[in-house]
Amino acid sequence: ARGDGIGRRSARAVALLILSGISGEEMSNLARFRVMDLDGDDKLSRDEYLAWVEDTTDDVDAAELQRSRDVFGRADIDEDGSLGLDELMYAGFINNEQAGHKEHWCSELPDGFCETVDEIIDDLRVNLERGGGPEQVLHILSRWHRSDDELHGRLESLFAVADIESDGWMSPRELDFFCLLFQTCMLAVKWKEERHFRKEADRTFDRVDLDAGGSIELWELVEVATKESMSTAAQAAVNKIYFETLFSTYDTDSDGALSREEARMLFR
Repeated sequence: ARGDGIGRRSARAVALLILSGISGEEMSNLARFRVMDLDGDDKLSRDEYLAWVEDTTDDVDAAELQRSRDVFGRADIDEDGSLGLDELMYAGFINNEQAGHKEHWCSELPDGFCETVDEIIDDLRVNLERGGGPEQVLHILSRWHRSDDELHGRLESLFAVADIESDGWMSPRELDFFCLLFQTCMLAVKWKEERHFRKEADRTFDRVDLDAGGSIELWELVEVATKESMSTAAQAAVNKIYFETLFSTYDTDSDGALSREEARMLFR
C-alpha cells in the first residue's frame, strides 16, 4: 500500500515554490512523482529515477545515463540514496540549468540584470561556504536589495524549501539548491514581468501609431499626449518641447521615427 503520497515536507515545498512565484509547473511534479515512485514508498530510488529518464528520453545513451546519475547524486542532499519530492524538484532545477534555461531568460531581460543575479549568488557562496541560517542569508541579500517585506517573505520561503533536513541551517549542499532556487525565482519572475511589460508597451505603441505605419513619429506622440491630457494651448506648447527632447533621446538611430523596440524603452 502507498503511503500518504508525497509527504508533508514535500507538499509544503510545492506550496512554497508556487507562493514564491517560481512556476505553477511545480504542481505537475506531484503527478510525476507518483508515476516515478514504482514501489509506492514515497521516495525515488536511483533505479526508479533512471527508469523514468529512459522511458521519457529519446535515444538514451551511456553519457546521458551518467549525467542523470550525477544529477541524482547532486540532488540527494540528505544522502539517503533516494529523492523526496523536494529533492526531485532540485533535480529538475539542475536539469534546467544544464539545458540552458538561464541563457533563454537572460536573452530577454534588461542588460545587467543577470550579471547582478550572478554576483549575488557568488556573494552567497563565498559568505556561506560553511553554511548559515535564514538571518545570514537575508543579511547578505539585504546588501543587494532594498527593504521589501514581499521579497523577504519570498526568500524565507525559498530557504524553507532548500532546508531539506528542516534544521533551520543551510548546509553547503542545501546552499547549492537555494542558489538555484534564488536564480530561478529572480530570473523567471523578472522574465514574466518583462513579457507582460512588452505586451502592454506594444498595446501603447499600436494606440499611438495613428497612421498604422509601423513606427511612431513625433507628431503622433504629441497628438496622443495632448488629446489624452486635454491640455490647454500653453500646456500643449510645453508638451511639444518636452516630447521633442524625449523623442530624440529614444530615437537611437536618428531616423525620425521610433521603432517598436525603441518605443518599448520609452514606455517602460
